[in-house]
Amino acid sequence: MAPGPVDPLTLAACLAGTAAVSASANSVNQLLEMPYDAQMSRTRARPLVTGRVSPATAASFAAVSGIGGVALLASLASPVSAGIAAANHLLYCAAYTPAKRRTVANTAIGAVVGALPPLIGWSSATGGSLDVGALLLGLLMFHWQFPHFHALSWSLRDDYSRAGYCMASVLQPARCRRSAMANSIMFSAVCYCLPLSGVTSWFFLVDTLPFNLALLYFAAAFYWRGDSNSGRRLFKFTLVNLPIVFVLMLISRTPDSERERAKQDSARDSGQHHQFGFWRF
Repeated sequence: MAPGPVDPLTLAACLAGTAAVSASANSVNQLLEMPYDAQMSRTRARPLVTGRVSPATAASFAAVSGIGGVALLASLASPVSAGIAAANHLLYCAAYTPAKRRTVANTAIGAVVGALPPLIGWSSATGGSLDVGALLLGLLMFHWQFPHFHALSWSLRDDYSRAGYCMASVLQPARCRRSAMANSIMFSAVCYCLPLSGVTSWFFLVDTLPFNLALLYFAAAFYWRGDSNSGRRLFKFTLVNLPIVFVLMLISRTPDSERERAKQDSARDSGQHHQFGFWRF
């Protein structure tokens, strides 16, 4: 989605480096949460809990993949991408993971973590620069995670409660459903901002409209009913909706030539306004 041609080597380095840093962060998370994972039916079969992988092996893997991933991004993608990835690793391990046992705001912290990978990709493609398109992709991922995770956690309330996690679905169920609904609306609003900012054509808004309306329908059903069935339906639809939106985004991507022309027109208009303002003054 970023402006400019796609370089295969940069793309490969970006994907591999991001995956390595993500794997490292998840390994650290499972190391820190091993006692609590053992109490949840969803996580008690994880390799550290069952002993299939030792803590020392997991720690070594986390160190190698984390350092290697950041180094790969810095050398073959961009230093900005490497910096974002390293900061995101720290945010996930040092902020999000402990926050899960302290505050329901952990979901918002986790949503920031999930919003940063598009910025890694954008800065890799552009050699380190970020603009409004990168911000909008990040916002799209940020708002998507609330209906996705709140709907998932609704069916796992007993598990989270037993393990002592501070999830909104357990401690503030009404807020949980409101947040899922509000962020579904915001997700649709960000889709509108993409053609408005010139990242995609207006066909993107038309193409995504039925899918975003469906998202709002499932989110509204979850908000009003608040049962496990409506939560599961919303969760499953978020898994379908996001890749569809991304594919439609790629299809409707504004060509680089049009972006450059729009940028030049904007600069020319800005210069004329400044000139007019100068003479008027």
